[in-house]
Amino acid sequence: MPLHIILLVLLSYISNDWINTYIVAPYIVPYTSINTYISSYLFNGIMGALFASLLLIVCSRGLALKPTYQELDFRFSTFRKSFRAILIFVIVFMIIYIFFGTLAAKQHLFDYSFQFPLTISNILRWFLFQLLISGLEEIFFRCFVILLLFKLWDQMFTKPNYLQMAVIIASTLIFAARHIGFLLYPFQITYFVPLHLLVVSVLGIFLGILFIKTRSFWAVYAAHGFINGCIFAFLLVLNKTLS
Repeated sequence: MPLHIILLVLLSYISNDWINTYIVAPYIVPYTSINTYISSYLFNGIMGALFASLLLIVCSRGLALKPTYQELDFRFSTFRKSFRAILIFVIVFMIIYIFFGTLAAKQHLFDYSFQFPLTISNILRWFLFQLLISGLEEIFFRCFVILLLFKLWDQMFTKPNYLQMAVIIASTLIFAARHIGFLLYPFQITYFVPLHLLVVSVLGIFLGILFIKTRSFWAVYAAHGFINGCIFAFLLVLNKTLS
């Protein structure tokens, strides 16, 4: 894997860890009435997205190889044109996910429990978090990473299709890698679920293709949010039926 891809992954880990350790945990979480687990994820996601937005601005103004906000499409009209493709993907994805997810849950191949009490307020807060974190992740993994890779690799490929394929694969690897938990010092893997990585990779490929075709933030945000919301609802059903 190219060095700058590895650096991007480490940058996202280090920045999130630093934000969580020195800002979110001591100064935000203790002063909220929301469940500690939920609030930690929520505010860490917000700070991470702000950091990614800052990177976009800095790169746009300070680097020759610069991804720019001008290359993003924030018009809702572009999102509406993509809605049919998003809806079809979500339906097909969830049919496959529910079928294999149910089989995997019955075989105890993954943990479908939640780290907080399933009260109405917690469920609503976690659902809202899933919708919010979808947009926050898209700012970094699609809007920042894909635009940057296009700039970095523009001269490496003679055909645009090859460039697009390489960028989609690389951005998906970064997206999947961020769903592996590990400690840097000392190095230790704390979370690694192959089935989760498979799901994330399929989603990352679709979101990468969608973003390249539309450059629409709202399109990838909506697709990611729909999937996260549907998966959350499915896991709630599993908890009620299999627990």
